[in-house]
Order: sequence, then C-alpha cells, then structure tokens
Amino acid sequence: MNLRIDWNETYSIGIPELDAQHQLLFNIANSIPETVDEKKARTCIVRLFKYAREHFTAEEDEMRRVGYPKLDEHIRIHDALISNLSDVAMAPLDTEEANIAFKKFALHWIVDHIMIRDKDIARHIAQQR
Repeated sequence: MNLRIDWNETYSIGIPELDAQHQLLFNIANSIPETVDEKKARTCIVRLFKYAREHFTAEEDEMRRVGYPKLDEHIRIHDALISNLSDVAMAPLDTEEANIAFKKFALHWIVDHIMIRDKDIARHIAQQR
C-alpha cells in the first residue's frame, strides 16, 4: 500500500504562511512508514506532534489578528487533536497494520481539520474584505 495524500490547491485556505505549514504537515504524515519500522514511526510521530503544536500556535495567532469569532472553539479543537494524537501515538507500532492505522489517522485529521475548520477561517477573512 502506498497511502499518501499530496497537497494541492483544494487544501489552500489563502493564507500563505498557514498553507505552507499545512503542506509540511502533509509531508510529515506522508513520511510515516507503512512497514514495521518503529524507530522511524516514532520519529515521525514526534515531528508531527511538535510541528502540529507550532502550527496551531501560528493559526491561533492569525485567528486573533483577524478577529475570528470562533477562536475559543477552534482552540478547544486544537487541544483535542493534540490529545488524540498523543493517545494514538501511545499505541504499539509493531505491525504494518498499526503503522497504516496511525498514518490514516494522521492524514485524516489533517485533511478534516483544514477542509472543515480552517476553511471557515478563510471564509471569515473573505467576508471581512
């Protein structure tokens, strides 16, 4: 299986800094191995965890800057995503199925978050213009 989701303009929210960060999140998630390579998988998890936190901080700063009315809700969603990522990352990654399941989880939450939550930020900014 070659599970991956490549960045394309469908995922753009029109904020260059955040779009670039989203692209890096895709790259990190795509690098999660689908074979049994627990060391590499754990390295990817740490990178994803750290970068997601960094990205969420930047995204929250942008939401504050533009007066996004759902900021508190969005922050709670970020916190829940980090918690879910932590929970999933604690599972053993000693089978191909476990690695594939983690990779699917990571890619799904990135896509879902961008397409539902972050696109709403873009709509808010567009309405302000």
